[in-house]
Amino acid sequence: MAIALTPFQALCGFRPHEEIQNFFQEFPELRKVVGENNASAFILNPSEENLKNCFSFLMRSSKNVISSALKDMEEKLSSLGYQSDPFYLRDLFLNLKTHYPGDVGCFSIYLLNYIVLEPGEAIFLGPNVIHAYLHGDCIECMACSDNVVRAGLTPKYQDVDTLLAMLEYRMIAAESRKFKGSKINQFTTLFNPPVPDFAVQKIESLYSNQINNTAVKLFLCLI
Repeated sequence: MAIALTPFQALCGFRPHEEIQNFFQEFPELRKVVGENNASAFILNPSEENLKNCFSFLMRSSKNVISSALKDMEEKLSSLGYQSDPFYLRDLFLNLKTHYPGDVGCFSIYLLNYIVLEPGEAIFLGPNVIHAYLHGDCIECMACSDNVVRAGLTPKYQDVDTLLAMLEYRMIAAESRKFKGSKINQFTTLFNPPVPDFAVQKIESLYSNQINNTAVKLFLCLI
């Protein structure tokens, strides 16, 4: 779970299939990096297996293919007006390409949900849900784990094969990943994701108040 402290941008889970199909039809540059046959198969039958084939082809594409496609995509997007960008991905793509030149992850924004959170909003990420934090500050809380697997938009070690094998390929809307905390009392907001492992309470006070909490917890103080 990630709770936004500032305006926050993230990629989280795969988009609804209708959105991915539209992007495949609109951008030949995208079809090139996921494989023309794979893209055509997904347009006809947007199954999780066909999505996996598209994403696997993308992640295993050579650096030369990706670099060439990134250049072509940049030229196309630079020529488009904002009216042709209903998902506000034009500037995001160009910004990612600047910060991560030659990175295959730049194309992932057309397959993954792009989510913008305001301070106090949260997203919940179940096991094996692909995600990337792009901009802003957050508090992240997760169950004990040693299986962080990276594959793009990072200078760190990338293990593509393991990632592709473990991912959940369910396609759902961005809004279904978001949730807000519930107010318990005048001081406390509870962020309670649908898992038994953890929850987060936000305790806020503008004045000198004494708030008792007897449970064993980790406290993080933000001033």
